[in-house]
Amino acid sequence: LLVIVHGLSGNERSHYVARAAWAAEHAGLACLRLNLRGADGRGEDLYHAGLTADLHGALASPRLARFAAVYILGYSLGGHLALRFGTEVVDPRVRRIGAICPPLDLEPCIIAIDGPELLLYRVNILRCLSAQYATVASRRNLPVTAAQAREITSMREWDTRILAPRHGFTSAEDYYERASVGPRLHLLRVPAVLVAAEHDPM
Repeated sequence: LLVIVHGLSGNERSHYVARAAWAAEHAGLACLRLNLRGADGRGEDLYHAGLTADLHGALASPRLARFAAVYILGYSLGGHLALRFGTEVVDPRVRRIGAICPPLDLEPCIIAIDGPELLLYRVNILRCLSAQYATVASRRNLPVTAAQAREITSMREWDTRILAPRHGFTSAEDYYERASVGPRLHLLRVPAVLVAAEHDPM
């Protein structure tokens, strides 16, 4: 089984996830395209870069019990999440982890995304995140209203006003420090490969 984890503001329908699933099928692998909580508009909460519970929960599902070997492939934030998962007590069926352009140290990546060079990239991500947020906010109380979330213009502000209070971090900086996988890579318990592109915007 190949489990594919999407990137920030993505979901199981993202083009890169669909292409990976197509490749898995042609390689003879079963494939699970995993939506992190809130990503598909049907969830009850929000995900973040260090929240591996969704991956643990998916692998613990009785529907996946028949698979003897599991491979995990994550893109961008999903790659970060896959690597974090690999530093924890993992399902013994997990054989390998692949991470495509993951942000290993969150704060420098946030600084880059919030820079003027990546304005269009940031605007697109925040638009997608705001749409996901609005659907979750319609079902439960969250730190700000959907209208207030749409007014956020930087990723640091998003993390400060939404992710940190929702998930018990004292600040965005506390979130970056506690969630970043880079300082924890020596704790990986399964073989992993990291693929980075020279011109990746992160």
